[in-house]
Amino acid sequence: MAQLKLITMSALLTVLVWVSADQLLTESATLQVTFEPVAAAGESYTVSLPTGRTQNFQIVLSGPPKAIAQLRETPPATVPLPIETRTTGRVSIKIIDVLLKNPAQFPGLTAESVAPEYLEVVVDREITVSLPVWVDPGTLDYDVDPSVEPDHVQVTISQRRFKAVPAEKRRLVLQAKNLLRNKPKGQLLSFPVPLEAKVDGIDVKEVTPARVDLRATVRELRVTDTIPAVPIRVAGSVDLWNEFRVDLGDRSTLLTQPITVRGPAEIVARLVAGDIKVTGLIALSRHDTLGPGRDRAKRPVFVGLPPGVELADPDTIECIEFRLVREEPTSP
Repeated sequence: MAQLKLITMSALLTVLVWVSADQLLTESATLQVTFEPVAAAGESYTVSLPTGRTQNFQIVLSGPPKAIAQLRETPPATVPLPIETRTTGRVSIKIIDVLLKNPAQFPGLTAESVAPEYLEVVVDREITVSLPVWVDPGTLDYDVDPSVEPDHVQVTISQRRFKAVPAEKRRLVLQAKNLLRNKPKGQLLSFPVPLEAKVDGIDVKEVTPARVDLRATVRELRVTDTIPAVPIRVAGSVDLWNEFRVDLGDRSTLLTQPITVRGPAEIVARLVAGDIKVTGLIALSRHDTLGPGRDRAKRPVFVGLPPGVELADPDTIECIEFRLVREEPTSP
């Protein structure tokens, strides 16, 4: 019985020795891998490669023969590399230090060396800042300059890219000319407009609020121009024409007169082109028939001018001279 017990104990001891020897025995292997930088667990920043391209590294690993054999059978093509940093921008990371802190990247193995030693990464964070909304007035003229409400908004943007924006360009821009050029002129306007989610050409993640109210009054463009020949008509009652006729002296029976008008550019252009008709009117009454045969002069009144258009200088309108001549009764 004692001999059997001794044999059993010897066998167990032999097994323990072999297991311990296997654990103590180490091998090494050299692999080519690509490291993928990632943010450390629980961190909100982002980590990426500067060029967006991968880079191959040679890593020497050591460990038990069994673990080395398994590694050689299924070598990892890409290995996540958790980056812990408080820096924003380009950071050089010593790879071996990261691997020693994160042994789970190669279970059961120890990283001995990595070549190249460093991996350059770009660390970025999203920040939320309050930025002004600037209205570019463009080439329009205004009676009420354009403004927005609210005039500041919250912008979520890359911290790294935001730092690169000059201080004077840290704003969102509205192009008033594009928004107002087809709107009614001379009226106070107020309407919501969307904001482009860009700061100095850089895309931003979020703008709050996404819309603002634009307020402005675009000045109506007014011009002065001359209508070269406005027809003048003499008007009176039927009874008056039964008794009198108009003698214009040396003038022809077709009267015209140039007039200078001022108003919205588009309407004035149509008046000058003759698309909108204007007539000068000399209205006669019974009072004008007193003392027939006398020279008279009247300034015509112009009808047909559209709303917003006026005579540029009414005092320069020429008076029309004429006589009322009594018609001789015809013999039966």
